[in-house]
Amino acid sequence: MIGIVKGGKHSYDDFGLTVRDTTTETKKKNKTLVKIPFMNGSYDFSSLYGGQTYEEETRTYEFNLIAKDKYDLEIQKIKISDWLLDGEQVEICDDLLVGYHRLAECVDLSFEENHNYAKVIANFRTYPFKIRNEYEGDDVWDTFNFELDVAQDVKFTVESFKSKVLINNGSNVVTPVVICSDPMTVTLNNKAFKFPKGESKDYRFRLKKGDNPLKIEGNGTIEFKFRKEVL
Repeated sequence: MIGIVKGGKHSYDDFGLTVRDTTTETKKKNKTLVKIPFMNGSYDFSSLYGGQTYEEETRTYEFNLIAKDKYDLEIQKIKISDWLLDGEQVEICDDLLVGYHRLAECVDLSFEENHNYAKVIANFRTYPFKIRNEYEGDDVWDTFNFELDVAQDVKFTVESFKSKVLINNGSNVVTPVVICSDPMTVTLNNKAFKFPKGESKDYRFRLKKGDNPLKIEGNGTIEFKFRKEVL
């Protein structure tokens, strides 16, 4: 039975909830417009830091809950409330969204009761992008989508110098984790970034949509670990 997974628990398998309906708020861009006196139109600074940003979504799931009796209904309501309302924004997997997950937090939960039956309405505050479950470069045949995914290497052996291109075919800029066997210098968009031995992340090192040519200097292996995000 289709449903959602939060914290390793499934809405139907663990709570007997069947999906009644889902709704999603329309995606909205964050616009930063500056009007200059005597100018026609305005300047748009919405993508000043490398990509267009979006407002959070409000996603609503409606479930059917059937209990044995009124007493059991109260017990199930407690269990469901503890499950959905616990914590902040976490991974939510929807059975209808194959290969991706959302980051969401249940911020409002209500029950419309009738004897031993209840309609459960859960409202989620949702990160505007869907995140691929697999990391780039993990081109497993069973999970690879030939319409949306791209096959590429993300781990390289470097002897002094190497030029490579990383492809971000998602809808959002991403910041990869960089794993080096020895210290490396990576030049991206004419800016040099120094990465130490081991695993590190520099939030200024961002992969824009499309091709990202890199110049890598050092000796050893380097890996770029990232997952694409789509609208």
